[in-house]
Parts: sequence; structure tokens; C-alpha cells
Amino acid sequence: MSDSTIDEYRNEGEKAAQQAVLYQKIYEELCNNPKIKEFYKDYDQESVEKMLADHAREKLNVLDWTPNYIKRKEGEDQKHFELAKECFKQIQQKKLFTLQCQWRAELVTLPGIETSEDFLVAAEDILNCTLIPPVTEDELSLFINYMNSEYCKGVNTYMPGYMWQLYAGYKLFLENIDKPFSIYMLLPYPAWFYYYDLMTGDSSFRVLPDIRGDKEKYYENLADSIDPVPNINEAETNQSEEDSTSSMHLEEDEEEYDALEEDAEEEDEEEDEDDTEEDDSEDNEFEIRDNKKIPFLHVVNHKLVSKFVYQCESKAIYREYLEAAGDGEWLDENELYEGSTEIINALSRIGKVLPVHPNENWLKGLEKVLDDYEFQKTKEALYPIYEQYLMYIENGISFEKPESADYKPMHKEKILAGRKKAGEPEDFNF
Repeated sequence: MSDSTIDEYRNEGEKAAQQAVLYQKIYEELCNNPKIKEFYKDYDQESVEKMLADHAREKLNVLDWTPNYIKRKEGEDQKHFELAKECFKQIQQKKLFTLQCQWRAELVTLPGIETSEDFLVAAEDILNCTLIPPVTEDELSLFINYMNSEYCKGVNTYMPGYMWQLYAGYKLFLENIDKPFSIYMLLPYPAWFYYYDLMTGDSSFRVLPDIRGDKEKYYENLADSIDPVPNINEAETNQSEEDSTSSMHLEEDEEEYDALEEDAEEEDEEEDEDDTEEDDSEDNEFEIRDNKKIPFLHVVNHKLVSKFVYQCESKAIYREYLEAAGDGEWLDENELYEGSTEIINALSRIGKVLPVHPNENWLKGLEKVLDDYEFQKTKEALYPIYEQYLMYIENGISFEKPESADYKPMHKEKILAGRKKAGEPEDFNF
């Protein structure tokens, strides 16, 4: 037995001894309480003693679990506050994205911003970003309106900070939103950004040109090239010609994508054929008799029994068999109701009756109830968090930097290499 195991048993033994002493103390207090004596004076004494003993145990359990309950409740409240903080981050992300669009169009210059990648770095620690003003009450009200609208499907917490500023990915999405293939759907324009544009008339993303981005591409391509490349002024002159051929490239991309999709479908069909052959061989189990493989039947082999019923019973019996057996995917009860205990426990801790909307899957219905409740609690936490946010701003206190804020620029060196190759200063003043 290891030292850690011995210590564990010792700690459990000490806790049990302490609980035994505490139980006896609670029981004696109950027995000697004049109010309790008066209350139970007309009852059978033996039943009273049993009742007090049970009550003492329940009281001990309450005392034992109360600190854990309070800690867990505080943790749940803290979760809603953390979700509320995400809302403030998203408000700031949109403002930074609009500023990025203006910078790309060379309408503004910004301290500390040398290339478009610097916006991704700033986005990682968005609450401490000094390029944009603090959240206003009007902006918070607009975000709450968004949360109450049909556009909002929940608070987006899965995207790293830098992904909110992926300009090129959003451009691809919007330019190809009507195209029938999903390769351009990898990074959809955020619903909050779309709602903000819709409500405020902000069209900077859709209207402003990406002058700065084109220059960065020019230098990056120059760094990678072997043949001479036109200078940047010639590249800008030829931009319209490139735009005129972009539709042709898009068609080529679509044809290539369709070809890849057809190849994948053919591979899937071949795999299905192989699986079918393997399944046929696996329908039977064998035992060896006289050096011969002899198949044998047993009722837990669903495929084999299904084949048996199909060949040996009437069609009506076979239909009933299929209905009773389902598709043969026998799920473990724990697998079937995975997560149900956690959801039910979370709902029970809320302490109030919540409406359940009709759902063909009862577990999904309960999950929706829990999601709606937590979404509402997040909205309720927004103004308390806003007061804390303003206190930080007014007193010059920095917000905690996210642990995941570690984006490193990857293209700056290549841009500088392109500048050098063009015989230009190795800086970002272009």
C-alpha cells in the first residue's frame, strides 16, 4: 500500500471520527431541546428517538455539504459573469474589425500597427486594446438587442481572439455565400458583426478597398518568386486585370473542388463495397471440427438473425422483427443517456420550475431549457459586469490577459524580404 493511499485512508478515518463526534453532539442537542420535547411529548417515545436520530444525520449531511454547495453555486454564478465578459470582448472585436477595414483602405494610420497581422495580435487581448475606445452604454444596449434577436444563437465562446479579425476569411465567405460548395463556409462572418452592420449602417467591410492587403500580398509574392515581378505601382495598375480574371479562377476552383468531391464519393463507394464483403464474412462465427470451419448460430448476432428471419419467416414477421430490433445498433444505457445526469442535476440546482418546450428528444428538450436559462442569466450579468468594467477603466486597471493570447505574426519577415528584393527599404512604410 502506497504512502498516498495510507494518507487517504487516514484522512477519511479522521473525518469519520470527527463526524461521529459531531453527530452525537447534534443528537444530544435535539434530545435536550425543550421545544422539541414539548412538540413530541404525545408521540411514541421509540418513534421519537428514531426520528431524532434520522434528523441528526440529515442535519449533519447539510452541515457537511453546505460549503461545497455554496462553492458550486458561486462557481455557477461566476460562469455567467465570465460569459458576460465575453460579450464585452465581442463588442470590442467588432470595433477593432471596423478599424482594420479603414486601415486596410489607408484611411487611417495607427500606432503599433505595421501589418494586418498586428490586428490579430491586438485581438488576443482585446479588453486592453488601446486602439479603440471603451464600451459605451449604447453599444451594450445594442448587444443586448442582438442577444434578444433571431440572429443570436448563443454567446460565441469557442473562437480564439485572433479569429475575430480574420479579414481574408470573412471576405471569402461573403463573396461566395451563394456558391453551392462548403469550402468557403469554413469561417462565416460573425452574426454579431452582421447585426451591428445592419443596425448601424456600417458598410466599411463590404465597401472599402483592401489597398494595404494587396500591397502585403505583392511583397510576399515577390519574396517567393524567382522571375522578376513588376513594381508595386505596376501591380496596382494591373489589379483591375486580375479582378477581371478572378471569376475564371473561381470557376477553376469550383471544377477542382467538384473533381475532388467525385473522387471522394468513388472512394466511399469502394470502401462500402469492401465493407459489404467483410460484413458477409463476419455474419457467421465458426468453430473447427475435423479440420473444417463450421458456422454456428446464436441469437446475439443481429445480422445473421435478420438474414435468418428474412429467409425463413413471412414478410409480416420480418417487418415486425425489424420494427422490434431497430437498426441493430444496440446502445449501452450510459451511452444513450450520456450527459443526462449532468443536465438534470444542473436543472435541479436552479431551484425553480422552468418551462419545457416540446421536443421529440426529451434530453435535447432539457438541454434547451438549461441553455435558455444560462443565456438569460448571462444577460442579467451584463450590467453588473459593466459597472466593474467601468471601474477598471476609470482607475487605469488592466484586465487579465487571456492565457491563450499567444498569436505570433508569421508574414512580417516575408514582407521585409520582398521589400529587400524590390530594392526598397526593409521597413513597413509602403
